[in-house]
Amino acid sequence: MNAQGTGSVAAAEGSARSLADDAAEARSRFRVVWPPRSRVRSACFRTVMAFIDGVSMAVAVGVYGGAAIQAWAAAATLVCLHAAAGAYRPRRVSTPRRDLVPMMGRALVVVVLISAFVPSGHPGGSTNWLAMSVACSALAGTGRGAFRIALDTHRRRRSSSRTAIVIGCGGNAEPAIQRLLQHREAGLSLVGQVLAEDAKEAPPSQLPVLGAVTDLASILDTSEVEVAVLVCDGLPQQEREAAARLCTAAQRETIALLSPADTFALAPDIQRLAGMPCRQLVPSLQRPGARLAKRVFDVIGAAALLITALPLLAVCAVALRIQDGPGVIFRQVRIGQHGRRFTVLKFRTLKPSDDHESDTRWSVEDDARIGAVGRFLRRTSLDELPQLWNVLRGDMSLVGPRPERPYFVELFSSSYPAYALRHRAPAGMTGWAQVNGLRGNTSIELRAQFDNDYIDTWSFTGDLRIILLTVRAMLFRDRA
Repeated sequence: MNAQGTGSVAAAEGSARSLADDAAEARSRFRVVWPPRSRVRSACFRTVMAFIDGVSMAVAVGVYGGAAIQAWAAAATLVCLHAAAGAYRPRRVSTPRRDLVPMMGRALVVVVLISAFVPSGHPGGSTNWLAMSVACSALAGTGRGAFRIALDTHRRRRSSSRTAIVIGCGGNAEPAIQRLLQHREAGLSLVGQVLAEDAKEAPPSQLPVLGAVTDLASILDTSEVEVAVLVCDGLPQQEREAAARLCTAAQRETIALLSPADTFALAPDIQRLAGMPCRQLVPSLQRPGARLAKRVFDVIGAAALLITALPLLAVCAVALRIQDGPGVIFRQVRIGQHGRRFTVLKFRTLKPSDDHESDTRWSVEDDARIGAVGRFLRRTSLDELPQLWNVLRGDMSLVGPRPERPYFVELFSSSYPAYALRHRAPAGMTGWAQVNGLRGNTSIELRAQFDNDYIDTWSFTGDLRIILLTVRAMLFRDRA
């Protein structure tokens, strides 16, 4: 750890709480408060959208000569595909033009699959397949559009909407508040405003001030706020990023109202809320399909690697047994996703004097008690191979932020507020920070920044790249 990181740990050491308190705080920090009314509305929205899509597919297949079993099988398959892709997630802002292409693609896949595996009444031919997918998308788009119009009309007339807060002051914050109060079709009931940390005084707003961005975590924990509207030009960049991560981590619907510069840069992907340019912030790892894909990849990859590496694991275990005696596997409590504790497995490269040393000593890199075998395993990262079993169990992922001990999670979280946000994603055997050389005695703040950037911009291809970089580092003993 660098001098700055060491000093921060020492300064925070006196305020460390018990491990039980740490777990309770971690759980409460990520608690989701969804009022029953909101759940009912969300379920109704999803049901109507799924019904429109299913009927559209069934009608399209039927019109082009498909049998009844083929039509309803296609309808059920399409609804499942849309659900896995997050197409039925309730959204405050609609993007019908950008939704149309993915809808047509999934419809075409379903038509081809059903034609191949349910041959009864086979309509046949690629022309019919394309025509059915276009017809299905056109019917579904029309039905969705009509439903959106009816929904907006209902929102204008009803007396209750989803509770929302506005985060930011100055810039476009006040005009945005006025517009959201006037346009009830947005379906938002504004209950308060969160100010920037350096705000000198409360703005002349109709909304009560709930606190500053530093109070946002407690505001989300103790209230039933369902939607967060983030005014991008009303907050400094660092506070804007922190607020967005806190709101999405707490699984609140998060909408960013864009500044003029952002609007120009993101012109093709602009969405609208009450006429104002915006983006709905949904981290990729919160999408059901992404989480499922990542988990399936973890299970298949970990199982394949574990089987392949069995001879190497046996050699490492025998070498450690000859050098250091019994007890070749080291078990230690770590903090994983959403603050959940689990026991991580590693090859034992050093026998600590007691549990306190194991839980609270930061680095053992230059410890004389590490033998030649242990040094080799640590240098090549082979001591981490038993964690493949943690991946199979679901404690960890192949790629993600490295898990840390509860003692240090508490210390680092008190020194670096962004550190706790690493727990939005599953812990990983390797991660973006590690392949960029941030491991061991390196900056904790920079490590947290790299981990949070990985979570914000997660992609499947990104995980593959990190795995390849990790293999390269192991083969060439290159930590960078």
